[in-house]
Amino acid sequence: MYPDLLPGTGGFTFVHALEGGHPVNLVRNNVVYFAHLTFPGSDRSAASSSLRMDSGTFDINAAAASAPYNILAEQTNLEIAENAYTLVALIGTLDHPQLFTVVTDRSVVAIARGKLPAPGTLMDALRADKNLTSFAAAIDQAGLTDLLTGSDPYTIFAPANYVFDNLKPISVDALATLLRGHIVAGKWANNAVIAAKTFTSLAGTQLTITTTNSGVFVNGVLMIDRNIPATNGVIHMLNHVLP
Repeated sequence: MYPDLLPGTGGFTFVHALEGGHPVNLVRNNVVYFAHLTFPGSDRSAASSSLRMDSGTFDINAAAASAPYNILAEQTNLEIAENAYTLVALIGTLDHPQLFTVVTDRSVVAIARGKLPAPGTLMDALRADKNLTSFAAAIDQAGLTDLLTGSDPYTIFAPANYVFDNLKPISVDALATLLRGHIVAGKWANNAVIAAKTFTSLAGTQLTITTTNSGVFVNGVLMIDRNIPATNGVIHMLNHVLP
Protein backbone atom coordinates (compact mmCIF):
# COMPACT_ATOMS: atom_id res chain seq x y z
CA MET A 1 0.00 0.00 0.00
CA TYR A 2 1.41 3.37 -0.98
CA PRO A 3 1.48 5.92 1.87
CA ASP A 4 -0.20 9.28 1.35
CA LEU A 5 2.39 11.93 0.58
CA LEU A 6 2.92 15.24 2.32
CA PRO A 7 4.54 18.32 0.75
CA GLY A 8 8.27 17.80 0.48
CA THR A 9 8.05 14.01 0.56
CA GLY A 10 8.09 11.03 -1.77
CA GLY A 11 7.17 7.40 -1.33
CA PHE A 12 9.94 4.81 -1.13
CA THR A 13 9.66 1.02 -1.43
CA PHE A 14 12.47 -1.53 -1.31
CA VAL A 15 11.96 -5.13 -2.46
CA HIS A 16 14.36 -8.04 -1.90
CA ALA A 17 13.98 -10.01 -5.15
CA LEU A 18 17.40 -11.68 -5.31
CA GLU A 19 16.49 -15.37 -5.40
CA GLY A 20 18.73 -17.47 -3.21
CA GLY A 21 20.03 -14.40 -1.47
CA HIS A 22 20.34 -14.18 2.29
CA PRO A 23 18.45 -11.55 4.31
CA VAL A 24 19.56 -8.02 3.48
CA ASN A 25 19.51 -4.56 4.96
CA LEU A 26 18.77 -1.48 2.88
CA VAL A 27 21.22 1.23 3.91
CA ARG A 28 20.68 4.93 3.19
CA ASN A 29 23.58 7.33 3.66
CA ASN A 30 25.38 4.76 5.85
CA VAL A 31 22.36 4.21 8.11
CA VAL A 32 20.24 1.04 8.05
CA TYR A 33 16.83 2.05 6.72
CA PHE A 34 15.13 -1.34 6.32
CA ALA A 35 16.46 -4.35 8.24
CA HIS A 36 16.43 -8.08 7.57
CA LEU A 37 14.34 -8.28 4.41
CA THR A 38 14.19 -11.73 2.85
CA PHE A 39 13.40 -13.23 -0.54
CA PRO A 40 9.61 -13.79 -0.83
CA GLY A 41 8.53 -17.05 0.72
CA SER A 42 11.88 -17.94 2.22
CA ASP A 43 10.64 -17.36 5.78
CA ARG A 44 8.08 -15.30 7.66
CA SER A 45 10.07 -12.08 7.42
CA ALA A 46 9.00 -9.33 5.09
CA ALA A 47 10.38 -9.20 1.56
CA SER A 48 9.62 -5.50 1.11
CA SER A 49 8.99 -2.35 3.05
CA SER A 50 7.51 1.06 2.18
CA LEU A 51 7.44 4.44 3.83
CA ARG A 52 7.13 8.14 3.18
CA MET A 53 10.44 10.01 3.27
CA ASP A 54 11.83 13.46 2.60
CA SER A 55 12.54 14.07 -1.07
CA GLY A 56 16.15 14.54 -2.03
CA THR A 57 19.24 12.69 -3.24
CA PHE A 58 20.68 9.77 -1.29
CA ASP A 59 23.31 7.03 -1.54
CA ILE A 60 21.84 3.58 -0.94
CA ASN A 61 23.11 0.02 -0.83
CA ALA A 62 21.80 -3.45 -0.15
CA ALA A 63 24.07 -5.30 2.29
CA ALA A 64 23.94 -8.77 3.80
CA ALA A 65 22.11 -8.55 7.14
CA SER A 66 24.58 -10.95 8.76
CA ALA A 67 27.62 -9.16 7.31
CA PRO A 68 26.90 -5.40 6.97
CA TYR A 69 30.18 -4.75 5.17
CA ASN A 70 29.25 -7.23 2.44
CA ILE A 71 27.59 -4.80 0.02
CA LEU A 72 25.69 -6.68 -2.68
CA ALA A 73 24.69 -3.69 -4.80
CA GLU A 74 24.71 0.07 -4.42
CA GLN A 75 23.50 3.24 -6.10
CA THR A 76 24.80 6.73 -5.55
CA ASN A 77 22.74 9.89 -5.91
CA LEU A 78 19.37 8.15 -5.99
CA GLU A 79 16.74 10.86 -6.33
CA ILE A 80 13.60 10.50 -4.25
CA ALA A 81 11.29 12.75 -6.21
CA GLU A 82 8.69 14.83 -4.42
CA ASN A 83 5.08 13.82 -5.11
CA ALA A 84 6.17 10.51 -6.66
CA TYR A 85 6.80 6.94 -5.57
CA THR A 86 10.21 5.33 -6.03
CA LEU A 87 10.57 1.54 -6.02
CA VAL A 88 14.02 -0.03 -5.71
CA ALA A 89 14.37 -3.80 -6.11
CA LEU A 90 17.41 -5.98 -5.46
CA ILE A 91 17.44 -8.31 -8.49
CA GLY A 92 19.80 -10.40 -10.60
CA THR A 93 21.85 -13.39 -9.53
CA LEU A 94 24.08 -14.07 -6.56
CA ASP A 95 27.06 -13.59 -8.86
CA HIS A 96 25.70 -10.33 -10.26
CA PRO A 97 23.16 -8.63 -7.95
CA GLN A 98 21.92 -5.20 -8.95
CA LEU A 99 19.43 -2.51 -7.99
CA PHE A 100 16.50 -1.80 -10.31
CA THR A 101 14.59 1.47 -9.92
CA VAL A 102 11.12 2.55 -11.07
CA VAL A 103 9.56 5.97 -10.38
CA THR A 104 5.77 6.39 -10.52
CA ASP A 105 4.18 9.84 -10.43
CA ARG A 106 1.53 10.35 -7.77
CA SER A 107 -1.04 11.13 -10.47
CA VAL A 108 -0.74 7.58 -11.84
CA VAL A 109 -1.39 6.16 -8.37
CA ALA A 110 -4.35 8.52 -7.91
CA ILE A 111 -5.86 7.27 -11.18
CA ALA A 112 -5.36 3.66 -10.11
CA ARG A 113 -7.06 4.38 -6.78
CA GLY A 114 -10.02 6.03 -8.49
CA LYS A 115 -9.25 9.42 -6.94
CA LEU A 116 -8.37 11.05 -10.27
CA PRO A 117 -10.32 10.39 -13.50
CA ALA A 118 -8.24 9.20 -16.43
CA PRO A 119 -6.33 10.55 -18.28
CA GLY A 120 -5.62 12.68 -15.21
CA THR A 121 -4.94 16.06 -16.81
CA LEU A 122 -4.95 19.32 -14.89
CA MET A 123 -8.56 19.87 -15.94
CA ASP A 124 -9.47 16.40 -14.65
CA ALA A 125 -7.77 17.20 -11.35
CA LEU A 126 -9.51 20.57 -11.00
CA ARG A 127 -12.93 19.07 -11.72
CA ALA A 128 -12.34 16.13 -9.36
CA ASP A 129 -11.39 18.35 -6.41
CA LYS A 130 -14.55 19.56 -4.66
CA ASN A 131 -12.73 22.74 -3.63
CA LEU A 132 -11.59 23.70 -7.14
CA THR A 133 -14.68 23.22 -9.31
CA SER A 134 -15.29 26.97 -9.59
CA PHE A 135 -11.77 27.52 -10.91
CA ALA A 136 -12.33 24.69 -13.40
CA ALA A 137 -15.59 26.30 -14.56
CA ALA A 138 -13.79 29.63 -14.98
CA ILE A 139 -11.10 27.96 -17.10
CA ASP A 140 -13.84 26.56 -19.36
CA GLN A 141 -15.57 29.94 -19.54
CA ALA A 142 -12.33 31.71 -20.47
CA GLY A 143 -11.54 29.24 -23.27
CA LEU A 144 -8.37 27.92 -21.63
CA THR A 145 -9.41 24.28 -21.33
CA ASP A 146 -7.21 23.04 -24.18
CA LEU A 147 -4.18 24.66 -22.56
CA LEU A 148 -4.55 22.46 -19.48
CA THR A 149 -5.41 19.21 -21.26
CA GLY A 150 -2.37 19.07 -23.54
CA SER A 151 1.03 17.48 -23.07
CA ASP A 152 2.88 20.64 -22.00
CA PRO A 153 3.29 20.73 -18.19
CA TYR A 154 1.94 23.60 -16.10
CA THR A 155 1.70 24.52 -12.45
CA ILE A 156 -1.53 26.15 -11.29
CA PHE A 157 -1.91 28.30 -8.18
CA ALA A 158 -5.68 27.91 -7.97
CA PRO A 159 -7.91 29.87 -5.56
CA ALA A 160 -10.42 27.71 -3.70
CA ASN A 161 -14.14 27.75 -4.52
CA TYR A 162 -15.07 30.11 -1.70
CA VAL A 163 -12.78 32.70 -3.28
CA PHE A 164 -14.02 32.39 -6.85
CA ASP A 165 -17.65 32.18 -5.84
CA ASN A 166 -17.38 35.71 -4.42
CA LEU A 167 -15.69 37.33 -7.42
CA LYS A 168 -17.55 40.11 -9.21
CA PRO A 169 -18.46 39.31 -12.86
CA ILE A 170 -15.82 40.39 -15.39
CA SER A 171 -15.44 40.08 -19.15
CA VAL A 172 -14.19 36.88 -20.73
CA ASP A 173 -10.95 38.55 -21.80
CA ALA A 174 -10.34 39.92 -18.31
CA LEU A 175 -11.13 36.51 -16.83
CA ALA A 176 -8.64 34.81 -19.16
CA THR A 177 -5.94 37.28 -18.14
CA LEU A 178 -6.75 36.76 -14.46
CA LEU A 179 -6.54 32.98 -14.81
CA ARG A 180 -3.28 33.09 -16.79
CA GLY A 181 -1.86 35.06 -13.90
CA HIS A 182 -2.31 31.95 -11.75
CA ILE A 183 -0.52 29.56 -14.14
CA VAL A 184 3.21 29.07 -14.78
CA ALA A 185 4.99 26.85 -17.28
CA GLY A 186 6.54 23.64 -15.98
CA LYS A 187 5.73 21.15 -13.25
CA TRP A 188 6.80 22.59 -9.89
CA ALA A 189 6.14 20.60 -6.72
CA ASN A 190 6.21 22.29 -3.32
CA ASN A 191 9.96 22.18 -2.63
CA ALA A 192 10.80 23.27 -6.16
CA VAL A 193 8.40 26.21 -5.82
CA ILE A 194 10.12 27.32 -2.61
CA ALA A 195 13.58 26.92 -4.14
CA ALA A 196 12.68 28.86 -7.30
CA LYS A 197 11.48 31.90 -5.30
CA THR A 198 10.09 33.72 -8.36
CA PHE A 199 8.07 32.81 -11.42
CA THR A 200 6.62 34.61 -14.41
CA SER A 201 3.00 33.71 -14.98
CA LEU A 202 1.45 33.11 -18.40
CA ALA A 203 -0.02 36.61 -18.06
CA GLY A 204 3.48 38.04 -17.70
CA THR A 205 3.10 38.92 -14.01
CA GLN A 206 5.76 38.10 -11.45
CA LEU A 207 4.96 35.64 -8.68
CA THR A 208 7.15 35.82 -5.59
CA ILE A 209 7.37 32.89 -3.18
CA THR A 210 7.92 33.49 0.53
CA THR A 211 7.86 31.16 3.52
CA THR A 212 7.10 31.79 7.18
CA ASN A 213 6.15 29.66 10.15
CA SER A 214 2.57 30.00 8.88
CA GLY A 215 3.25 28.37 5.51
CA VAL A 216 4.17 29.07 1.90
CA PHE A 217 2.89 32.25 0.22
CA VAL A 218 2.58 33.39 -3.40
CA ASN A 219 2.57 37.19 -3.61
CA GLY A 220 1.44 37.14 0.00
CA VAL A 221 -1.38 34.63 -0.62
CA LEU A 222 -1.27 31.41 1.42
CA MET A 223 -1.05 28.01 -0.26
CA ILE A 224 -3.65 26.00 1.71
CA ASP A 225 -3.15 22.72 -0.16
CA ARG A 226 -0.09 21.68 -2.13
CA ASN A 227 0.96 19.07 -4.68
CA ILE A 228 -2.48 18.14 -6.00
CA PRO A 229 -1.37 15.70 -8.72
CA ALA A 230 -2.05 15.65 -12.44
CA THR A 231 -0.35 13.85 -15.30
CA ASN A 232 0.59 17.11 -17.04
CA GLY A 233 1.38 19.29 -14.05
CA VAL A 234 0.55 20.02 -10.45
CA ILE A 235 -1.88 22.27 -8.56
CA HIS A 236 -1.41 24.31 -5.40
CA MET A 237 -4.58 25.68 -3.79
CA LEU A 238 -4.73 29.29 -2.57
CA ASN A 239 -6.94 31.05 -0.06
CA HIS A 240 -7.25 34.19 -2.21
CA VAL A 241 -6.94 35.45 -5.75
CA LEU A 242 -3.40 36.60 -6.54
CA PRO A 243 -3.03 40.38 -6.39
